[in-house]
Amino acid sequence: MELVEEFGHWHPHELRHSAAGILLAQGVPIEVVSEVLGHASIRMTADLYGHLIGSQKREASDAIGRALWEQRPWLHPVATRLATIGLAQSGLGGPDLGR
Repeated sequence: MELVEEFGHWHPHELRHSAAGILLAQGVPIEVVSEVLGHASIRMTADLYGHLIGSQKREASDAIGRALWEQRPWLHPVATRLATIGLAQSGLGGPDLGR
């Protein structure tokens, strides 16, 4: 059986987009994905695939929150407020966040 029969016809750009999405979902830095794709700049990669890295923003926010809370528990309310505002402004938070 030929691969075309088994998987159907895929346009090269569909395969390229899928590869970029898989790399980003696996946590490969956008700089590396940009280089693999042969983009002239990271901005081009971010413009095309930036919507796929939203979870990384949340993970970064969670990581800094954990670091602050473990080191300075008295900062918990401040860090929570700052993280909430940051998530709301990034579009990752709910509609009532950041008020």
